[in-house]
Amino acid sequence: MSEINPTMSADEEKMLIQKAQNNDSKAMNKLLFMHRKYIYKVARDKIKKYKNCNIEISDLFTEGSIGLITAIQKFDLSRENKLLTYASWYINQKITSYIVNELSSQNKLSLDAENKNGGILLDTISDTKMQSPEAQAEEQNAKLVLRQSIIEHMNILTEKERRVLTLKYGLENGRQMTSSEIKDELKCSRAAVRDIELSIRFKLEKAGVDFNLKLTN
Repeated sequence: MSEINPTMSADEEKMLIQKAQNNDSKAMNKLLFMHRKYIYKVARDKIKKYKNCNIEISDLFTEGSIGLITAIQKFDLSRENKLLTYASWYINQKITSYIVNELSSQNKLSLDAENKNGGILLDTISDTKMQSPEAQAEEQNAKLVLRQSIIEHMNILTEKERRVLTLKYGLENGRQMTSSEIKDELKCSRAAVRDIELSIRFKLEKAGVDFNLKLTN
């Protein structure tokens, strides 16, 4: 993602954000001006997909600007990431939601209908269901906690159970394997793998491991 104003340092940007969060309208307007090209690019790319719909690029630009304002207000100044990296989700989500609402009001929202570039409108709706940066960070942290809890209780499992667990959750190389792949790796039946997985879960839950959030994708 290219920077809109490469001459501004991270400290200068954060100073502007802090002022904007404290209701400094000049700082907010400067941040909006700095990122106008990115917002316009997102709006232009979206409008190209749906030329047959009566949507004005100026309306999408306005929605994207509102998304940026929301991101500025939510931005955590203690983090190292740049504003645009964080704000891109809010900008895209706001623009996409507007498109979905407009298509719905124009009775053009057929999930399987192809747009001029060959995509389907369902793809646009899916964009609106993407997780926010906060939700992504929270889920990632929960997964790390669960992974660490599993590793700490590996000693209560048999050797075969530890092997299945390692393959299923990619504890060695990060690659998570399906039950079918584990079956082939261990040269056993899928039913045997399922029984081992149930045994693993029973033992770990009894030991206090919380499986409410799965590690698998």
